[in-house]
Amino acid sequence: MLRVSERTIRMFSIYSLLIGIAYLLVGIIEFIGGLLAIIPSKETSMLYGFPPDLLGGFSAIVISLIFLGGAIALPKGKQEALGYPIVGAILGGIFALAYLLIIIADGVSACLGVLEGEPWSWSWLVSESTIGLGILRPEIWLFLVSAPLGYSSYRRVKTREVS
Repeated sequence: MLRVSERTIRMFSIYSLLIGIAYLLVGIIEFIGGLLAIIPSKETSMLYGFPPDLLGGFSAIVISLIFLGGAIALPKGKQEALGYPIVGAILGGIFALAYLLIIIADGVSACLGVLEGEPWSWSWLVSESTIGLGILRPEIWLFLVSAPLGYSSYRRVKTREVS
């Protein structure tokens, strides 16, 4: 049986709650921006600096629900509750990796443009090209914030640590 101290459970629960709220806010803003971008009379400008992205916003909302589920289940003392932060961090990592691969593809495209005679520019790194904000995409940074919680939860489950 896996036992984790009350202090650790409380810390994991608060951490999971904060990350869940952050993902939820980002997801709602991106989703609403994506809905507004569909309407022909509205501009496709970014809402509060977030890219209009229906699917990205929806995925952030789903990830937030996983973290929020962990924040609710952890204080109840269920052994399997440590799986919520692990799964949330894995899903966050998958989406962050997908966005990073798109940014790399934009960089390769910029390099190919230089070979064809276009001037070099770093704008692809933070531009509104294919994914909005480039490296400033909030899902990338939210994953970096959530990864320590996912790793710590995984380590506790793997080693059956009693603390």
